[in-house]
Amino acid sequence: MALCCGVKGVTIEHDSLNYWFSHLTLTSEGNVMVSFLETPLAEDLPFGAQLIDYIKVQMVDMSGNLLWDNPVRVDTGDCLYYPDMYIVPFIAPDEEGGAYVCWFTSLYPPVPSSSIFVQRVKADGTLGFVDGPANVSVNEINEHWEPAICKLPGDPNFYVFWREFHYNAINLIDQIGVYGQKISPTGQRMWGEEAKAFVPLSTNWDDYWGMVARPGLENDMAVFYFRDFWEIQGQDTIHVDELFAMRINTDGDFVWEEEHILVSGYQSGKGYLDACAVVDNQWVAVWSDERASGEPYITGIYAQNIGLDGTLGPLSVPESSGSTKNEISLYPNPFHSVVTFEINHQNHGKATLSIFDAQGRLVTILVNETLPSGKQTVSWKPDSKSSGIYYYRFVSGDDINIGKLVRY
Repeated sequence: MALCCGVKGVTIEHDSLNYWFSHLTLTSEGNVMVSFLETPLAEDLPFGAQLIDYIKVQMVDMSGNLLWDNPVRVDTGDCLYYPDMYIVPFIAPDEEGGAYVCWFTSLYPPVPSSSIFVQRVKADGTLGFVDGPANVSVNEINEHWEPAICKLPGDPNFYVFWREFHYNAINLIDQIGVYGQKISPTGQRMWGEEAKAFVPLSTNWDDYWGMVARPGLENDMAVFYFRDFWEIQGQDTIHVDELFAMRINTDGDFVWEEEHILVSGYQSGKGYLDACAVVDNQWVAVWSDERASGEPYITGIYAQNIGLDGTLGPLSVPESSGSTKNEISLYPNPFHSVVTFEINHQNHGKATLSIFDAQGRLVTILVNETLPSGKQTVSWKPDSKSSGIYYYRFVSGDDINIGKLVRY
């Protein structure tokens, strides 16, 4: 394999301590556009001036050549620098050889609070929004943080989702929600001047964060986010992160009848969420999770798929799928009081048989031991469980069998 830019790569900006948080996207003309943050050195600023951040963009071709003489600055105002708050510029193609750049900032005159801005950079390095970056909301009372961006194929518009905060009279956060905006190719706000609420501001002390938005198939997108809250269980107060998804069309309407689908409700700390665009009629989300350790920052990686209809779990195989080594049959299916699994286990060794509900939550583990080779039978009698769809997963060595069972 040859490296098109050489073993040392290509320098977008020279090494220093004042360039940060690069993101890139492939343009419709086959070039790469890179966005990054620049914090000017204090010695380069006038005496006594406030330290600020710049948002800049550079274009590179596939041979590693810089296509613009200098990076293009897209923020036409100043962003105040705070060591503990990171201004990360995100970028997505505009399908005309350029890209949209999106960021949130702590100060952007004349807006006195944190807000989110979008600028369009054309293929020739000129700015698309000649009057300056577009603000996603004119609401100057609330703060707007952590944008998740989405660009749909064939749609000239640009979509942004974020956390919205409201502060009370003593400057404490008392309401949090999830909002979104549709930005036109000319920088117009298409979902109202104050954007659209998808999780309205509320005073229940729930937090919503970690938004990720990914394209769907039918002029819509899936937006994933965490809901963070504290739950009282007996004498204990438990911190819980739940993962939700919503499917939004280009008019800003919910597609699923159940507007917010619980993707993972396991009571554990979660973070670092990502997801893919829809593939094989499903999105897949992945995140870090403390469920195995129960300790902060000691995490595993978990994933869950969600179909176009909002259902979770295996798709396309209605009864069972998996390896050819171990055969599993179950009867009766559908069942009412008890279901029996018949396992033709090929290899002596450790095996697990787990049951999950339709939301992907672990219901029970029926087998977690060393099984001899040969035919085994296991029964499940879910006396206290409700009717509905469940899934089983049998793991033995490298072989995995997954299937569906229905209780009426």
